[in-house]
Amino acid sequence: MTKITFFHFLFGFLCIYSLKITAQNTEVVYKVSEHPPTPQGGLSSFYSYTEDNIKRPTQAKQKGIKGQVFVQFVVEKDGALSNIKVIKGIGAGCDEEVIKCLKNAPRWKPGKQRGQNVRVQQTLAIAVK
Repeated sequence: MTKITFFHFLFGFLCIYSLKITAQNTEVVYKVSEHPPTPQGGLSSFYSYTEDNIKRPTQAKQKGIKGQVFVQFVVEKDGALSNIKVIKGIGAGCDEEVIKCLKNAPRWKPGKQRGQNVRVQQTLAIAVK
Protein backbone atom coordinates (compact mmCIF):
# COMPACT_ATOMS: atom_id res chain seq x y z
CA MET A 1 0.00 0.00 0.00
CA THR A 2 2.80 2.46 0.79
CA LYS A 3 4.48 1.73 -2.55
CA ILE A 4 1.30 2.71 -4.39
CA THR A 5 0.97 5.94 -2.38
CA PHE A 6 4.61 6.81 -3.00
CA PHE A 7 4.24 6.26 -6.76
CA HIS A 8 1.05 8.38 -6.85
CA PHE A 9 2.91 11.17 -5.04
CA LEU A 10 5.92 10.89 -7.35
CA PHE A 11 3.75 10.78 -10.48
CA GLY A 12 1.74 13.82 -9.31
CA PHE A 13 4.91 15.76 -8.52
CA LEU A 14 6.43 15.01 -11.93
CA CYS A 15 3.22 16.04 -13.72
CA ILE A 16 3.07 19.38 -11.88
CA TYR A 17 6.81 19.99 -12.40
CA SER A 18 6.57 19.30 -16.14
CA LEU A 19 3.57 21.65 -16.45
CA LYS A 20 5.55 24.36 -14.69
CA ILE A 21 8.48 23.95 -17.09
CA THR A 22 6.15 23.98 -20.10
CA ALA A 23 4.40 27.13 -18.89
CA GLN A 24 7.72 28.93 -18.47
CA ASN A 25 8.89 28.06 -21.99
CA THR A 26 5.78 29.16 -23.86
CA GLU A 27 5.25 32.76 -24.88
CA VAL A 28 1.70 34.08 -25.02
CA VAL A 29 0.40 35.16 -28.42
CA TYR A 30 -2.40 37.69 -28.07
CA LYS A 31 -5.28 37.80 -30.52
CA VAL A 32 -6.18 41.32 -29.33
CA SER A 33 -3.96 43.81 -27.51
CA GLU A 34 -4.51 47.22 -25.94
CA HIS A 35 -2.39 48.78 -28.69
CA PRO A 36 -2.46 46.60 -31.81
CA PRO A 37 0.61 46.20 -34.01
CA THR A 38 0.81 48.46 -37.04
CA PRO A 39 3.04 48.47 -40.10
CA GLN A 40 5.61 51.25 -40.37
CA GLY A 41 3.81 54.00 -42.31
CA GLY A 42 0.37 52.43 -41.76
CA LEU A 43 -1.66 49.78 -43.56
CA SER A 44 -1.79 51.72 -46.82
CA SER A 45 2.02 51.76 -46.91
CA PHE A 46 2.11 48.03 -46.15
CA TYR A 47 -0.37 47.26 -48.93
CA SER A 48 1.73 49.39 -51.32
CA TYR A 49 4.74 47.29 -50.31
CA THR A 50 2.91 44.02 -51.02
CA GLU A 51 1.55 45.33 -54.33
CA ASP A 52 5.06 46.34 -55.44
CA ASN A 53 6.72 43.11 -54.30
CA ILE A 54 4.24 40.36 -55.18
CA LYS A 55 4.71 39.15 -58.71
CA ARG A 56 1.91 36.99 -60.06
CA PRO A 57 3.43 33.63 -61.04
CA THR A 58 3.40 32.56 -64.70
CA GLN A 59 1.05 29.67 -63.93
CA ALA A 60 -1.45 32.09 -62.35
CA LYS A 61 -1.21 34.42 -65.37
CA GLN A 62 -1.81 31.53 -67.78
CA LYS A 63 -4.86 30.36 -65.84
CA GLY A 64 -6.17 33.89 -65.21
CA ILE A 65 -5.94 33.46 -61.45
CA LYS A 66 -5.84 36.56 -59.27
CA GLY A 67 -7.54 37.59 -56.08
CA GLN A 68 -6.95 37.75 -52.36
CA VAL A 69 -4.86 35.42 -50.24
CA PHE A 70 -5.85 35.39 -46.59
CA VAL A 71 -2.82 35.00 -44.34
CA GLN A 72 -2.27 34.72 -40.63
CA PHE A 73 0.98 35.66 -38.91
CA VAL A 74 2.41 36.77 -35.58
CA VAL A 75 3.93 40.21 -35.08
CA GLU A 76 6.78 39.52 -32.66
CA LYS A 77 7.92 41.77 -29.81
CA ASP A 78 10.58 43.26 -32.09
CA GLY A 79 8.10 43.83 -34.96
CA ALA A 80 9.27 40.91 -37.12
CA LEU A 81 6.62 38.75 -38.81
CA SER A 82 6.68 35.03 -37.99
CA ASN A 83 4.51 31.91 -38.20
CA ILE A 84 3.18 33.05 -41.58
CA LYS A 85 0.56 30.69 -42.96
CA VAL A 86 -2.15 30.83 -45.60
CA ILE A 87 -5.68 30.58 -44.23
CA LYS A 88 -7.44 30.73 -47.60
CA GLY A 89 -5.39 30.70 -50.76
CA ILE A 90 -5.98 30.95 -54.49
CA GLY A 91 -3.30 28.50 -55.65
CA ALA A 92 -1.18 28.52 -58.82
CA GLY A 93 1.88 29.68 -56.86
CA CYS A 94 0.21 32.85 -55.54
CA ASP A 95 0.08 31.60 -51.94
CA GLU A 96 3.82 30.91 -51.91
CA GLU A 97 4.52 34.32 -53.46
CA VAL A 98 2.57 36.07 -50.67
CA ILE A 99 4.43 34.11 -47.99
CA LYS A 100 7.77 35.01 -49.59
CA CYS A 101 6.80 38.68 -49.68
CA LEU A 102 5.75 38.70 -46.01
CA LYS A 103 8.95 36.96 -44.91
CA ASN A 104 10.88 39.90 -46.40
CA ALA A 105 8.46 42.59 -45.19
CA PRO A 106 9.69 45.52 -43.10
CA ARG A 107 9.23 45.22 -39.34
CA TRP A 108 6.01 46.46 -37.79
CA LYS A 109 5.51 48.52 -34.66
CA PRO A 110 4.78 45.76 -32.14
CA GLY A 111 1.56 45.47 -30.18
CA LYS A 112 1.55 46.57 -26.56
CA GLN A 113 -0.21 45.23 -23.52
CA ARG A 114 0.16 47.15 -20.22
CA GLY A 115 3.03 49.13 -21.73
CA GLN A 116 5.04 46.04 -22.74
CA ASN A 117 5.69 44.78 -26.26
CA VAL A 118 3.79 41.53 -26.84
CA ARG A 119 3.35 38.97 -29.61
CA VAL A 120 0.08 39.53 -31.48
CA GLN A 121 -1.58 37.35 -34.13
CA GLN A 122 -2.87 39.15 -37.21
CA THR A 123 -4.98 38.07 -40.18
CA LEU A 124 -4.94 40.03 -43.44
CA ALA A 125 -6.14 39.67 -47.01
CA ILE A 126 -3.29 40.29 -49.48
CA ALA A 127 -4.18 41.08 -53.08
CA VAL A 128 -2.47 39.27 -55.94
CA LYS A 129 -3.08 41.18 -59.19
